[in-house]
Amino acid sequence: MKKRAASLFYHSHLSKLFFVFLMLTFCHTACKVKTQNNSNAVLDIDSLLISMERSPCFGKCAVYKMELYRSGFAYYKGIKDAPLKGYHTSMVSKDEIETFINTMEEAGYFKMENQYINPHITDIPTVRMYIRSGDKKKMIEIRTDEYPDELRSMDQFMDRWIHGLNWNYTNTTNE
Repeated sequence: MKKRAASLFYHSHLSKLFFVFLMLTFCHTACKVKTQNNSNAVLDIDSLLISMERSPCFGKCAVYKMELYRSGFAYYKGIKDAPLKGYHTSMVSKDEIETFINTMEEAGYFKMENQYINPHITDIPTVRMYIRSGDKKKMIEIRTDEYPDELRSMDQFMDRWIHGLNWNYTNTTNE
């Protein structure tokens, strides 16, 4: 009789422990999925849309980096001989972002090669332009003075657009 009672007690507790284990596993999985979905939502809201970077040369070249995110937040770091010196931030409207990206798409940005580089030229700045539009994203790297006129026009247009934004000087860094 004692053995039967002990056996029932053991199986009862084993069933409860198994049930608790299942519930904890379910809760852990549900929380994990929710966390991943929330972090993806945050990444999607504030993902990088546009960036431009100009590297130094041996002479007088504008050296800066600009990043613009989906939220409209833009960050600019003017390093050397740039139109803006130091750290700056700006908020760009969704309409301005959409107009800029549409202009670049219509000009053929996503049809360009990924690199225009002359390995024999060392004293020339590197320009990196990045644009994301929907599922399309492209980085173009230029380190030559011989590249398509259409891309040269896009480079100049992007440079004018960046420096035409309403920038606010800040003494904080983004790195």
